[in-house]
Amino acid sequence: MKTIRPAERKTGKYGLEDLIGAVSAKEDAPFRRRRKKAHSNEVDLSAGVEIVPGFPDRENRLETAYDELRNVLCRWKVPRSGKYAIRTEAEPSLEPEEFILKTTAESCRILSGNIEGVRRGLYELSGILSGARAPFLPEGVIRKKFFVKNRVSRCFFGPIHRPPFNIDELNHDTDYYPEAFLNRLAREGINVLWLTVEFHEITCSSILPLEPEALRRLRKLRRIVEKCRRYGIRVFLFCIEPAGFFGKSEFLDKYPELSGVDCGFSMHCFCPDSPLAQKHLYEQTFFLFSEVPHLGGLIDIPAGEAVASCFSSGGSPTEAPVPFRCPRCGRLLPWQALNRSLEPLIRGMRDADPETEFLCWLYQPSGGQTLHPWVEDCASHLPDGATLIYNFESGIAVRQRGKVRIGGDYWQSKTGPSKRFLRMAEVSRKAHKPFGAKLQVCNAFEISTVPNIPVPGILYRKYKVLRKVGAGTVMYGWYFGTSSGFMHRFALRLACSDLRKSEEEFLFDAAREEWGAADAETVVSVWKLFARGFACYPVNDGIQYDGPFHHGIVWPLFAEAELRDLYPSWQPAEVSGDCIGACLAEYPLADAEAQCGKMARIWKEGLKRFLPLRKKHRENPECMEDLRMAEAAGLLLDSGWHIFRFYLLRRRLYAGDLSALDEMEEIVRLERKASQRMRALCLEDVRLGYQPEAQVHKFDPEKLELRIRQLKELLDKKIPDLRVRLRRGESPRFPDSVTRRVCKPDGSIHRQKTFTWSIDRAGEEIRVRFQCKKLSGNDLVSDQVYVIFGDRLCSEFPVIIRCGRTGTVAGKRFFHPLRTRLFDNAESWGMEWVVPRSLIRDNPSMFNIQRQYMRTSPDPERIKETSTYAAMMQCQHGSERRIDSWCPEAAPVALSPFIHPAGWGLLSL
Repeated sequence: MKTIRPAERKTGKYGLEDLIGAVSAKEDAPFRRRRKKAHSNEVDLSAGVEIVPGFPDRENRLETAYDELRNVLCRWKVPRSGKYAIRTEAEPSLEPEEFILKTTAESCRILSGNIEGVRRGLYELSGILSGARAPFLPEGVIRKKFFVKNRVSRCFFGPIHRPPFNIDELNHDTDYYPEAFLNRLAREGINVLWLTVEFHEITCSSILPLEPEALRRLRKLRRIVEKCRRYGIRVFLFCIEPAGFFGKSEFLDKYPELSGVDCGFSMHCFCPDSPLAQKHLYEQTFFLFSEVPHLGGLIDIPAGEAVASCFSSGGSPTEAPVPFRCPRCGRLLPWQALNRSLEPLIRGMRDADPETEFLCWLYQPSGGQTLHPWVEDCASHLPDGATLIYNFESGIAVRQRGKVRIGGDYWQSKTGPSKRFLRMAEVSRKAHKPFGAKLQVCNAFEISTVPNIPVPGILYRKYKVLRKVGAGTVMYGWYFGTSSGFMHRFALRLACSDLRKSEEEFLFDAAREEWGAADAETVVSVWKLFARGFACYPVNDGIQYDGPFHHGIVWPLFAEAELRDLYPSWQPAEVSGDCIGACLAEYPLADAEAQCGKMARIWKEGLKRFLPLRKKHRENPECMEDLRMAEAAGLLLDSGWHIFRFYLLRRRLYAGDLSALDEMEEIVRLERKASQRMRALCLEDVRLGYQPEAQVHKFDPEKLELRIRQLKELLDKKIPDLRVRLRRGESPRFPDSVTRRVCKPDGSIHRQKTFTWSIDRAGEEIRVRFQCKKLSGNDLVSDQVYVIFGDRLCSEFPVIIRCGRTGTVAGKRFFHPLRTRLFDNAESWGMEWVVPRSLIRDNPSMFNIQRQYMRTSPDPERIKETSTYAAMMQCQHGSERRIDSWCPEAAPVALSPFIHPAGWGLLSL
């Protein structure tokens, strides 16, 4: 990986060209010889080597692997001719990708039954020589056989074809697959890459004409497929097909039998249960795979991520199935509805190319630990030609801070697997169906901005399970989790091992090859500490998605409340603020601080052993990269913990503990120093800070410099000024906007544009009542009222109670009112409910009530023009959110619990 030096940078802001440049550099620096004489069991290649390509290869698909070996020998300054021969030979008895590497004093032979086995043998030999201390080759026999057949990754900086950027990599000229990048992936054992497509943009059928730009997309796809094929990498297309329909559709007017379940919000599922639908789906994949020779296959999410076929409208995987509200699919069982969609897609691609593969990713990230039988039926009845992919960790149960917590997706820090994963693997095994796992190999939602989190011990335990259940396919990640580096190399080692060695032994072997025998024991102890520390990561989806561990290193710190929002890590949003409670959900701030402190301290203990190796291994780029990744992860873990600690102390400060300011000041000093160090690391590796799903750098040298200046101002001016005011007996301040609106629970009627409401207190109970004017028009697709109670510093997750027109009441933080009553007549609808006074922490507390309703947007294409997370969400699915709020400055609560909380009001009890 090319290092970006400060002198090479014109600006501290990174972009796509920097990422492509970093992965494009060829590794050709000469190796330094550290031994003069070969041991008795080694062959000295210094006199020269002749490479003899004896394995049949009419298409020259192995040329890139031979080039890799030639390059390694050249870096050792080994002449290209000599008496010693390296030969590739055919051995038909070996399985696909299996190879034998036989090294004697006379020759080195690579035997395999197919091209990809020879490729793996050539890369194995290149790896041995790259890690050697001299151009000496150990004598002996190495035989490797892969139990993970499909090792699926993606270009970590490739476009994701989603808002707000909506970049389709097939529709513009940027090359996301430089030769050096593909060579590194192939060396690390990746043999499948996926990219995102939408069928209507790239294929056609007898009822769906080909789009004008489709030919351009097909041409580029052919080039990508052929380029990757030279490195033994097949290209799979990721899709959510058959896709549903959004807004008014002339296509559905013409072919109404394709209109399935009405999902509301102007969305309809695709109904696959008609001859026309079956023909349409078949023709789409047949055309696509006929037009793109050697295209490897499809990865399809049939439900869970977006509106697709009628199957996608089913209920929770842990509950009884919801009958399909479709005149055709309503008679089908869930597995039958699923197969109606999958079977024609599989038939079409297999008729075009029998070698293709279909991966059905049954994406079910949430819910409990136990699956309902209907999900198991889907696995046992999966169509021939399909491999079921299931999330390894979704549904894991972990006890933390005295409570069992259930994790969603995705988790690198948790070994797992979930009970759900094991059950789906067992069902697939009994039905003789191929099965695979969706993992996060290199990183995950815990820290998505450091491309490689070095926790090989956790990955070893996961692969131990994969081998036991017979998983032949492993997806290495989502948009993130797929950057090349040490964890890729370790996954390759696992994929071709029988895993009979203990974790300790396996780690030691890897450490010896990566770091040398002298440092192997130290490195293993470091990896074990990293795994133990990272396992302490709080099991909380909010901390994963919106918390400080991705980019807290550039968050400003506020000694006095500003009440600025938090923003999702996976969106290209602004830098987050001080409403730390927005990411906590079921995790109290004090518990989060304690748990994160434990995690950061254990990781730091590992760094104390690891970082001293930097001087010894400074000429080894891979070792230096691993040290950089570990240090960057440690800085982010420390920063996240410090942020939780800072706002816990600020709460104490506002409660009257003036001594808390001293520790807050010390945290600011530590964070300023951390940002300075991270800036130096970013100048060494452009990948640091890049969030592949957001498609932006969440931190880079420029953003870090802004934070460094902000923290300096905090130390030099704001904290000293605050200390003076506190000594004068003044209290810390709140934003002026918070005190503009104050509500008292006296039963007064408050009138908004479309509803009235009141709140009153009776003893230890709080009663809320609202009455909404019924809205006219056929384009109304949703109508709800939200009531929010939060602490004044937004340091805990708020109580959010959502009320629907049908009388449904749902509560965030799993709270439901004590009593409810529904009003509904021709002109209005409303509710009355009661909550306990103890639910409200502060007096006064943060408070707001707002009505949200959705109308069909006249222009669904507006979604392609949005540039912020909130705007994108407000016009998603071709609908537009309207808000009528007591605090008109406040944004929709449904987008995030703390979108512009400074616009809320106060409830004074």
